[in-house]
Amino acid sequence: MSRYISVFLAVVRDRFRNEKAYMGNMLAETASTVVYVLTYLAFINLLFAKIGSLAGYSRNDILFMMLIGQFTYYLYASVLLSTMYKIISSVRSGEFDFILLRPINKLFYLYSYSIRPFTMIMISLPNLILLSFLIDWPALNLSLWSVVAGLICWTCAVLIINTVNFVLTYPLFT
Repeated sequence: MSRYISVFLAVVRDRFRNEKAYMGNMLAETASTVVYVLTYLAFINLLFAKIGSLAGYSRNDILFMMLIGQFTYYLYASVLLSTMYKIISSVRSGEFDFILLRPINKLFYLYSYSIRPFTMIMISLPNLILLSFLIDWPALNLSLWSVVAGLICWTCAVLIINTVNFVLTYPLFT
């Protein structure tokens, strides 16, 4: 287990150095996602200025669903999608053979190598904090059962997305 932790930390340090070298890309990506979220929030505010609720959902409910959606997107884009792209590019370049020869779990290595920790934090944090402040948390009427059911559905959705990614990359190996 300590070997995996040391490999993960080494990979994170390497990825951090790589991300620092391309700071302009990260800042442009951050600006792009902030503008996207602000535009989406403007649309929601414009929509709910004209109507009281949409299909029984209030503005607050829509903001909460947007927060969950944004969190899921950032997790998916920074971990799962980048891993799929890494597998595709390593198969095409011939690097996948070298990955298979490494003395660690191949899937662990691919997932840890694909994580972009600094970019993920810098891109997701401003939007998630903004949405968290805009939500009126006591008005959500969350119960333990609804939170548990939501977490189960969210976990199943993430597993389904990962399975679809695997199915889409499977033709590379056949």
